[in-house]
Amino acid sequence: MKRIVSILIIGIFLFNSPLVVYGNMSELDFYEAFEDHGSVMIITDMETGDIIYANKAASRFYGYTKEELKSMKIKALNVLTTETAKEIIEQIENEEKHRFVVDHKLANGEIRTVDICLYPYNIDGKIVLIEIVNDITDKTRFKNIDKILINILIGMLILLLDISYLIFKNLKKLKIQNHEIKNFNELRKTFTDANHNSVFLKDEGF
Repeated sequence: MKRIVSILIIGIFLFNSPLVVYGNMSELDFYEAFEDHGSVMIITDMETGDIIYANKAASRFYGYTKEELKSMKIKALNVLTTETAKEIIEQIENEEKHRFVVDHKLANGEIRTVDICLYPYNIDGKIVLIEIVNDITDKTRFKNIDKILINILIGMLILLLDISYLIFKNLKKLKIQNHEIKNFNELRKTFTDANHNSVFLKDEGF
């Protein structure tokens, strides 16, 4: 796991930052690898939840200075319940899952939906949690809008079907009524003609 995380960290750093040549990668300062990276990165003490490092991108995203972030616990940023937070830690420790979609709170109180990748790492005998944060709020909103539009269209379709059924039902009823009126008119005409013929025969003396 440590090797995988190391490869992930170095890969992200190399592919997303200006190319820098190091004489010896083993001497690469762990924190300097994150400092100027464009991705939001936070490192926390896995046991206490204390934020022990945050890069410049994290400071810009959350609206806190780096010093303020390092004086906080990670629970000050997320809006997870204690139970949910414990479940996430258990999944990470058991290597069941490392990627989660949660809500994070910014300094101005705004709630942002983020996709986070969490990986435990050993630094000088201390287990820390490396957190790479990707803001997906807009993408989530678009998905929600799509769902709303789909629900509206479905509702309109159901309404049109109901209206069509009522129109069909009324037309059928109207057709029956017209047929009854037609039969009544024909019967009345027959009766009138029969009565007229009866009067005619009487006048003729038959």
